[in-house]
Amino acid sequence: MDKQINDEDYTLCKVKACKQYIVFCSDYCRLHTCNEGGCSLRTRSILYCKNHGCNSKGCTYDYWNYSAGKYCPDHRCNDLECQLENVYGSKYCLSHICNFDDCKNKRSYFGGRYCESHQKQIRFAIVAMMTKMKITRDIRILVYDTLVNALRSN
Repeated sequence: MDKQINDEDYTLCKVKACKQYIVFCSDYCRLHTCNEGGCSLRTRSILYCKNHGCNSKGCTYDYWNYSAGKYCPDHRCNDLECQLENVYGSKYCLSHICNFDDCKNKRSYFGGRYCESHQKQIRFAIVAMMTKMKITRDIRILVYDTLVNALRSN
């Protein structure tokens, strides 16, 4: 005997206002179920759930194959060991981007808040200022040593 199938045998997707039927092993329809094979979670973006898609707002990229992080290659910081989101328009996150206004370069490898180029500009500006103020070399060295020691003690 063949059982007749009717609409009452199917469940609708749990997304409000969606009138599609759920897919096998999910509470959601095909449109609202993650596209990662074996995942039955609801999509956060167009294609993937929060576990399998880039967490950058509006991105539909699958990052599953790229890292254990939460962002796709387009939105993840380019620092090798960093998994944070990059700053819009830059390749680096807030921890790795130069702090100089509108600069999108990576901070210096030797520490500091600025990229190599801006660190040089700042050093030259300080030396020029001290020279203009006619500060002797001995006092410049003393000021430098004091600043270095103060930074080491923190």
